[in-house]
Formats: sequence, C-alpha cells, structure tokens
Amino acid sequence: MNTRTMRSLRVSVQRLNIAKFYQEEIARAEKEVQNREKDAFPINREFIKDLKALKVLNEGK
Repeated sequence: MNTRTMRSLRVSVQRLNIAKFYQEEIARAEKEVQNREKDAFPINREFIKDLKALKVLNEGK
C-alpha cells in the first residue's frame, strides 16, 4: 500500500473508534438516566411492612 492509502486507512479506523466511543457513551448515559428514574422514588420497605401489618390488624377488628 502506498502512503496515501495507509493514511486514509488510519483516518477511517480513527473515525470508527470515535463513533464506537460515542455510541458507548450514549448507551452509558441512557442507562444512568434509567437508574436515576428508578431511584427518584425510593421504596421504604420497612414502611410497606408496617402498612401490611396495620392492614392485617384492621381486618381482624
């Protein structure tokens, strides 16, 4: 291969690497947003257990 072809090939590989990097960054950012949405309203499991216990007590009356 001549010098021009080699340079063109290197540039193409660099562009592919950059595109892959941005795709991975976008996927990571989307996953981070999904995780934040899940954590927006954290569930207090102890509170839910207390509510279930109250429900059982109230049903017994």
